[in-house]
Amino acid sequence: MLALMASQEYERIVSMLANPEQREQGLLELSKSRLRTAASMAAPFLADRDAEVRQAAMECLLERGSRRYADRVARRLTDRDEIVRVTALECLASWKASAHWRKLTAMLRDPAPLVRGYAAWTLKELGATEAVPKLEKRVGRERNGVAKAGLYESLAVMTGEPRYIGRLCKLLTHNDDRTRAFAANSVVGVANANPGARPRLRAALSEALLREKNAGTREVLQQNLKLLPR
Repeated sequence: MLALMASQEYERIVSMLANPEQREQGLLELSKSRLRTAASMAAPFLADRDAEVRQAAMECLLERGSRRYADRVARRLTDRDEIVRVTALECLASWKASAHWRKLTAMLRDPAPLVRGYAAWTLKELGATEAVPKLEKRVGRERNGVAKAGLYESLAVMTGEPRYIGRLCKLLTHNDDRTRAFAANSVVGVANANPGARPRLRAALSEALLREKNAGTREVLQQNLKLLPR
């Protein structure tokens, strides 16, 4: 019975993937399927002409893939769509694909601030301490708050220097909602790696929450306070 159900699921998803109008939904279902071949079935669609299809394929690989797909994913670091580039970075970070760290340093100059922030974060996740000079050079030139949060998080973790923690905490009061939310996420990343800094980071998040007027950002701050290790 299970084999029959798996066969039917396979045939249904293959049929959806063959139809350009159903392809995105097929990939979303593929990521949640019981099919062991989900990653290999999704990988060819990383080069699809439709950005939403490429993103769905990347999400499937993030969920079901492994380091064996790192080279194919790394080729999408220059994708035209910034969200595809971000998800490619998430894949490489999740798989600890450290062989690609040099490509990520070039992404610190990506046109999209979100990509620059995630590139810095990915270098930290890969433990690419060789990239610290590049990160330090970039942080001196960076003007976007979201990108700065990723840079400060990475430098705080990889160098252990308190000044980067202080700069990250200041972003919790930035005038841009998105920057404050991104900085709150980055604070948890630093806290996970630096137990000694946790009281300072908790205090900064708590103070930011008291001042926050934006409902969405308040929710992010509250969630991160719950996630912050004791």
